[in-house]
Amino acid sequence: MSDGIVPAIEFADAAVEGATAFDMAPANGLASSSVLRARRTLDLRRTETPGLGDMPGGPRKHRHRRRYAVVMLDSDGRLSDQQLFSQLGWIPGTRVDIGVGDGHEIVVRHDEEGAWALTARNMVLIPAPLRRWCGYDGGDPVLVVAVPSMSAVVLHPLETLDQALPDPRKIVERMHPPGTPAGAAAAAEDGDDDELSAGRGSQDGNGPQGAAGSGDGRG
Repeated sequence: MSDGIVPAIEFADAAVEGATAFDMAPANGLASSSVLRARRTLDLRRTETPGLGDMPGGPRKHRHRRRYAVVMLDSDGRLSDQQLFSQLGWIPGTRVDIGVGDGHEIVVRHDEEGAWALTARNMVLIPAPLRRWCGYDGGDPVLVVAVPSMSAVVLHPLETLDQALPDPRKIVERMHPPGTPAGAAAAAEDGDDDELSAGRGSQDGNGPQGAAGSGDGRG
């Protein structure tokens, strides 16, 4: 303290190699600033990003405005997604008609003579009988698909995604490092299994060498 330097407080950092935290701490319980300076030296040099190999050719992301959203129905059966509704030109007071599709979808379509109108908060109120008929309760998430060319939205249950998307279990099973050709990891595993099976066959005497050896022994 005589040199005017306030000793730094140790925050349970890892001890210097070859010494324990107890050995390093002086009687007053505070570690010296020189020790902490050595431990807190940071390497700020840039680390090169590992190469990912050849990536799949062709664009993987289509640049278009989002037309899908997962929206929660509130307790009164209202919903809104401002980005989707803005694509349709819907504003508070817009008249709409509400109906259903053949698969229990709910369809909301702009209609100047529609029986319903968007609320002051630019929300659509789905009538309770219609919600019950489609199996929706307050707080349920629904998949909303905008159809800008028809100024409409279609409401689907989230189970629709299970039918439309690939089986996620198969995607996980076929996972491979970036840059590796698809199926290469599975082919390598199959090759290892074949070699293991062949090795077992040779040991059991079922392989070609085992069969020849048995014949020589009997002769």
